[in-house]
Amino acid sequence: MKVERELPSSEARELLELTIDIADRELAPRAAEFEETERFPREVFGLLGEAVDEAYFADVEQRERELAERLRSGCRALPEPDPAAPFEHAYTEMPAELRRQLHDHLESVALGQQDGAPQ
Repeated sequence: MKVERELPSSEARELLELTIDIADRELAPRAAEFEETERFPREVFGLLGEAVDEAYFADVEQRERELAERLRSGCRALPEPDPAAPFEHAYTEMPAELRRQLHDHLESVALGQQDGAPQ
């Protein structure tokens, strides 16, 4: 689907057109391969003119690791959720079956069971 964009200059328009052309020609035909191998095709950046060097990717990967650690730490620091919350906020009025499931779930939690599985 073609999207019309208002770009600040003819150079920006040309760069966007080049980027779209490279993506269509070099990336799209191999997208499934890149997804399957979980490989980012760094060599494609060289097609944009000046190649992006390994230092750039090393910096991006370092920032990625730092962000991932911040996210992990932040998630671990969250308070334990109320075990009833997913049930209480699913409907404006709780159906009888859901109320029964909530009761069973809270009993399991009180007994220290995981996922309602019997011990």
